[in-house]
Amino acid sequence: MNKNKKIKLIISALLSFIICVFSLGLNLEGYEPEDDAGHGLHTDKGNYHMGEANTSYSYSDEEVKYIEKGTGEEVVKTAIEYKKYIEDGIAMWIDAGKTYSEDENYEIINMEELESGGKGTIKLDYNEEKGISWVDADNYDENDPDKKITEWTLTINLYWYEMKNDDGTYVYNDDWKKENIAHEIGHIYGLNDLREFGYNNYRSIMWWQKNPVKSITENVIYGMELCTEAFTSQELVPVGTEDICQKLVCTGNSGGSYTIKSDPTHSWTDESDTICNDCGYMRPIAIEEVDGLLKVTLDGQSWVLNSSGTGTELQYNTSYTLPCNVPVSWVNVGDGGYNRYCYNGYIYGDQYVSNPLRFANLREMTKVKRDEYSYYKLRYIRERPDQRYQFQWVQTTNNLIGGFYVQLFGNEVNGYYVKIYRVLLDGSGNKYHYAEVWSPSMKITVYFSS
Repeated sequence: MNKNKKIKLIISALLSFIICVFSLGLNLEGYEPEDDAGHGLHTDKGNYHMGEANTSYSYSDEEVKYIEKGTGEEVVKTAIEYKKYIEDGIAMWIDAGKTYSEDENYEIINMEELESGGKGTIKLDYNEEKGISWVDADNYDENDPDKKITEWTLTINLYWYEMKNDDGTYVYNDDWKKENIAHEIGHIYGLNDLREFGYNNYRSIMWWQKNPVKSITENVIYGMELCTEAFTSQELVPVGTEDICQKLVCTGNSGGSYTIKSDPTHSWTDESDTICNDCGYMRPIAIEEVDGLLKVTLDGQSWVLNSSGTGTELQYNTSYTLPCNVPVSWVNVGDGGYNRYCYNGYIYGDQYVSNPLRFANLREMTKVKRDEYSYYKLRYIRERPDQRYQFQWVQTTNNLIGGFYVQLFGNEVNGYYVKIYRVLLDGSGNKYHYAEVWSPSMKITVYFSS
């Protein structure tokens, strides 16, 4: 592919900010929440999760018998007798989902009770050596790369649920049991216990111990929407660094944003290619010595490097091809009384006038993504200190010649880089109104070719 055409395509993608992904199987294995995210997945098992809001369940009809402390009487229980706590726990999630999504019709989870069968089973146990309740939900198809849960079991331990004080009241009241079931529902969908102390973690319903402030917070809602894949968008965002090409970012119904995975693999057309096809990352450019001069090939053009440390005579190119494939050169659009130097095809004027040939439009067209928050933009010809009015031309009575050059900076210890400059020269080679082409400073990494 012609390099300039390729760069044009890359910059077009960058100016769109993001690449929409319309159909993606969602493997959460690469998702790593922050330490105090208020939610977490089962990282030790590949972040298995439900993958949707819908699941179904039925109550086991198996009887559990135990001897009640204090009375010595045998008690027989079945799981359906604890239906109230299951339904209250489900309601906690749905109510919280409506609150944080600000949508009264939104159901963050949909757990359908069946008479028999279903994906899940609710059962009882009586065991003083085990916890209050627990979920087994790490059953998924080994051939499914997304690790979607295929089967789950919620077990309620009657040793704790039926524990009573001396006065006959329950040690754990109904509100606590409801919160306990809500916690276990988090496990059913793929959320893990939180044990690393932090403000958001400790307040989360998924905190591993009972505490007086835990609830279904906004942060844990984000986690549930991750497990159910309740996303309004999934987008591949170019990162453009040496270590990361793109990242998959999902936005949940309640506004949470998740970087599901980062892709470190850049796409090069061939070994000589310097710009990644997917993100626009420019890997270091080779400096070559040709006929005693240091040269680089940049944007399809060959440049002789100037370094104040070497004393190399500065050489100029008459034009510079921008990454958007627009060739820029100086032209004189003066009216006879003055020379007015601006870029070819673009007329002088202030930045606030909307005209496709005004420099302000060129400045916006050529912005190149710098990082998550900012862009390199074509620098104005001249700027006033107060930044209120920016010139797009140089007006003078001198007869000048326009050019562009590339300058070498750096050292062996910290590395080398180049910058692109524009300049107006008089007949003796004196420089007027020279400045970098890009704002802020675009430092292009280079290395000396052996």
